[in-house]
Amino acid sequence: MKRYKVNASLASLLGFVTLLVVLFCLPLTIWQSLLQQALPSNWGLQTLSGHWWRGQAVVQLSNQLSSASLSWSKSHLLEPFEWSLAHPDASASGRFTVSFSQSTIWLDQGYIRPKLINRLIPAKQNVVLAGEDIQLEQWQLNYDWQSQQWRQLMGQAHWSNGLIKHRLNGYSTQTHVDHWYAEVTLEADRPQLVLNERLTQQPLLELMLRPDLELELTVMPSMLEALGQRWPGKPQYPAFVMVQPLAWD
Repeated sequence: MKRYKVNASLASLLGFVTLLVVLFCLPLTIWQSLLQQALPSNWGLQTLSGHWWRGQAVVQLSNQLSSASLSWSKSHLLEPFEWSLAHPDASASGRFTVSFSQSTIWLDQGYIRPKLINRLIPAKQNVVLAGEDIQLEQWQLNYDWQSQQWRQLMGQAHWSNGLIKHRLNGYSTQTHVDHWYAEVTLEADRPQLVLNERLTQQPLLELMLRPDLELELTVMPSMLEALGQRWPGKPQYPAFVMVQPLAWD
């Protein structure tokens, strides 16, 4: 009787493992509708093909942005996945690992064209960016699923040459961008971006994600002066702070 119970337990275990293997080997198209339900309502998973270890997806995150193609592959069991993102106005590639407790993403190289950012700027702001691509380098993100907290976030972005077209005192004007760079870090477990001017080493603005998922924008006097506006206050204190809810239209 004891031997029969052992055989029954072993058969159940083998059956469970077989079921997991079958589910893992199913084409990703079967899971598309389920994954779409898990995404925010205004995100669109347009196509999903391949398998978990090698596949491709076409995703649209906002009505203002074109669709992006995301592909991934895993060549060896013990090595991270390799991924690449293709968009008409952006591109990126790197690696990632996923487990039940955490995930880590490396962005080895990428770029964003200024006109992609223009689509995210409200039209009433009358601000248009132009010039060379913004280069992304050395990004690393680590997120703990159990505690729902960022464990590591770092990255750099460089804009070596560009233009910011805007209005000043009712007149159209433009500001030349010369080697601006941004650093992304964690501040009190929250993502923070600091934009600096390389030549003067002065911070231009800070952008932080608040615990309530609102974006806090801090504009320094050096940013206003770079845009051609004089600031009578002290340069070490912020000119103003804005808080904007984070939302995808």
